[in-house]
Amino acid sequence: MALVQLYSKAEQDRSTPPIAEGPSGEDGSFTITAPAGLYYIWAKATMVSEGREYRLVGEAVPNPVSPAAGGQATVEIELHDPSGFSASTAPEGSGVEGSVTAEGEGKERLTLYIYRGAHKRPIGPDFITATDPEDGIFKVNLLPGEYTLALRSRKSGEDFGPPTRDDRVNSRIFTVKEGSYTDLGELSLKDIDVKLWGSVTSTLGDGDTAIKGVIVSDSGQPEAGVRILAFEDGRMAGKPIAVSPPTGVDGNFTLILPRGGSFFLGARSRIGGPAAPGEKVGQERGEDGGGLKIKEGDLLEGVKILVEEVW
Repeated sequence: MALVQLYSKAEQDRSTPPIAEGPSGEDGSFTITAPAGLYYIWAKATMVSEGREYRLVGEAVPNPVSPAAGGQATVEIELHDPSGFSASTAPEGSGVEGSVTAEGEGKERLTLYIYRGAHKRPIGPDFITATDPEDGIFKVNLLPGEYTLALRSRKSGEDFGPPTRDDRVNSRIFTVKEGSYTDLGELSLKDIDVKLWGSVTSTLGDGDTAIKGVIVSDSGQPEAGVRILAFEDGRMAGKPIAVSPPTGVDGNFTLILPRGGSFFLGARSRIGGPAAPGEKVGQERGEDGGGLKIKEGDLLEGVKILVEEVW
């Protein structure tokens, strides 16, 4: 069941309460009565999967609508995860499984990441995250295709950021076939090749193409601890091409881009997996909805992104 809300303003300005709202039925249908006028319609719901709650949102199609007095308008709303990291896992029947050996120092924080495609050195936000698999055993449902699994045991206790000298890692490229689970067997964690990792990370954060701005709450206050993720695809799914450091108490961010182009920005207070209650999420799609446009070597300033707490 979802909560459907009618607003007088578009999504970019949700500072006012809805004009009207109502729940959908078990079959997804809903009816909301409101005065004649122009309305922007949105819906939100929570989904529980494997003991964790996820937030889903959706926009009406068409949106906005303008029912006349005594008339009605019919819309369709498809709910999705707004975080940019939708859990695109498959139903049970295909995926990957295995176990992890993580004894001794470095076991403070064991995190399993899965990326789409083959990556010799997987870095950055992931497609799916599982933290501290029970007894080191994991099993993830996936659609058929090629993936990269990365294991990181972090002494810092964080789920994101580059590994440090004291952490341990491992990665494996694998393929999932329809109707079966790819068994990776027992995987052991390895000490980081500090020299190689230094050469990989030394250029991260460098570049002349960048976006600067501020993250604010719905009350207009700056939000700390939020990262900006840049996507070239308007669906904002999968791995972003760039991620900013977390904002400070002033809410300011700087996002270094690898090139110019049109980018869709997502804002998250947590990296990895679908958005869950308590997180702060937001997005910026540009004035025309086609992304923020920036030329190679330019600096785009003054971008403001509103984040809302996932309920």
